[in-house]
Amino acid sequence: MSFGMFLLRQIRHTPYLCPGDTRLLIFRGSTLCRNQSVKIIKEMKLVGFILDNKWTFEPMLKHVSKKGRSKLGAIFRLRHHLDSANLEIMYKSFVRSSLEYGNLEYLSAAPTHMLKLDKIQAAAERFGGFQVESLSFRREASLIGFLFKLLDGDGRGELNTYIPVLDTHYPTFASRHDYETIHLKDRFDSRDTSKQFDRSVEGQASKVWSKLPQDVLQKGQVDGWQSITKDCQRFLTGKHAKKQHKTNCDSCLTHLKQSMKSTVLTYLRICTKRQSCSVSMIGVNRQSFQSLNQ
Repeated sequence: MSFGMFLLRQIRHTPYLCPGDTRLLIFRGSTLCRNQSVKIIKEMKLVGFILDNKWTFEPMLKHVSKKGRSKLGAIFRLRHHLDSANLEIMYKSFVRSSLEYGNLEYLSAAPTHMLKLDKIQAAAERFGGFQVESLSFRREASLIGFLFKLLDGDGRGELNTYIPVLDTHYPTFASRHDYETIHLKDRFDSRDTSKQFDRSVEGQASKVWSKLPQDVLQKGQVDGWQSITKDCQRFLTGKHAKKQHKTNCDSCLTHLKQSMKSTVLTYLRICTKRQSCSVSMIGVNRQSFQSLNQ
């Protein structure tokens, strides 16, 4: 290999630092890079996310809430021309989609920052006359979908190092359940972690996992975890209960129709018998009256 080819290869694989166009967001460390000072900033926008140096995600949620309020204001001005169903569709399509962009990334934000998003949805429900599932439940559903992808091996790059570890408990004589249960192991002890970590994806994974029914988890362990994603997400957001309630109502309505039909048929039979009896009695009375006159 010639020296020119070697130098060209080194230039291609060596990043060039331009101090005038370079910004530094310090989480920890020094302010020098290749012996050149870099301008220090407190927040940075990267691929749609606003990162701050304290990992609070406060600027990110301020930007998301401001964007959501502006979109909600446009829908509010159209409320007189749309009914409740159309307002719900427009809210889900234009407002909620922007509120949920990258919701797993800022999952560790403080509840006071998350409350800004909940207020926007509450305002939409108030003037729209509809009710949708909570944003916190939908974040849990997104978390479960992410965990199932990792368990099926669909993670990319460094995400494969965060594949959850499952722990199966088999039934014993002293156990409360007579079937095996699947749990998610915590990599860290909750007594040694911060509140911000407990609110993150890894901190909430085991808590959300414990809410899922064991029969569905056992089915996912056999058929593949992503095959039960929709069922688990419906269960977490409450759609499963609504669907079950609708099914129960339909079955009750069908049973009521059948019972009413049988009642009506019984009543018609009784009326028919009574009518035939009254007709026969009228004939008998007429014959007896004629005999008395004779």
